[in-house]
Amino acid sequence: MPRYFTMTINGVPFKKGVPEAQLPALERKAEEWQRGLLKHKDKRDYVEIREDREAAKEFDEVYDTYKRGDPQTYTYIQGD
Repeated sequence: MPRYFTMTINGVPFKKGVPEAQLPALERKAEEWQRGLLKHKDKRDYVEIREDREAAKEFDEVYDTYKRGDPQTYTYIQGD
């Protein structure tokens, strides 16, 4: 099972479902954003990287469907 990560800004997910292979680039981006948020004044903003369990669960469901031989389904969400 691959591991996925998400970057949150003040607890709100910003980048979701980033694979572990891209974690160093995500950490650099989070550090850059944190420095930018603290550039002028500390407003208690924070950037955090945490494991994205929702993306891992979704991957497991798709993989189990594949292993059973069932037809795969896709959900298309169109923005406004």
